Amino acid sequence: MKFRLIVITIALALFVQGALFAQAESPEIEYAALVDQVNAFIDAGEYTAAASLLKRIHELKPQELHLVEYLGSFYLYLPEERPEVNNALFWFLEAERLNSTNNMVYYNLACVYSLRSDLENAVQAMNKALVFGFSDFVWMGQDEDLVNFRASSWWQGIEDHIQIHEQLALLEEFRNAEHEKSLDERIDFYSSIVAALSELAPHIPALCDTVHLIL
Repeated sequence: MKFRLIVITIALALFVQGALFAQAESPEIEYAALVDQVNAFIDAGEYTAAASLLKRIHELKPQELHLVEYLGSFYLYLPEERPEVNNALFWFLEAERLNSTNNMVYYNLACVYSLRSDLENAVQAMNKALVFGFSDFVWMGQDEDLVNFRASSWWQGIEDHIQIHEQLALLEEFRNAEHEKSLDERIDFYSSIVAALSELAPHIPALCDTVHLIL
């Protein structure tokens, strides 16, 4: 959740900046007044009150993608929205319809589907998050919103993938210092690497063959 809170803080800052720009450029007095009120509610921590005003702003600017993305995150973080988070789902899907390329939109959408135990859609959303640049697999393995998601076969494959890379990193590190190791140490280490890779990636036998060549 710490990571998620940092993300929402950044989103709030971006929204305030966008609001100030809107006030300078938009001739709509109602829009500017609503922005002022929303910012005041956010500063006071009155997020539920801010929500209705944000939706009114969306009615005035229905194609403003950043606001739609923000609304999805906004609802996802409201305690009263859990565990179904229907409002967050609505706004993230709207952002997707508007062709968002924000990887956090799709990561958070995967979180929403995970909370709803909809693993098929969670996997599809996470695939899009990766396409658009999300790469924090460590956090993916810790995020409480993805507890259900981590029961999917997709996650199992990704988890194994991470472990494979960890094993290969250990292999590279050991090889760089191999001249300092005894024959027995080398045999023990490479044997353990072969065993690990055989279990993690039986479909990639070339990895084990490479280690056997070293031996």
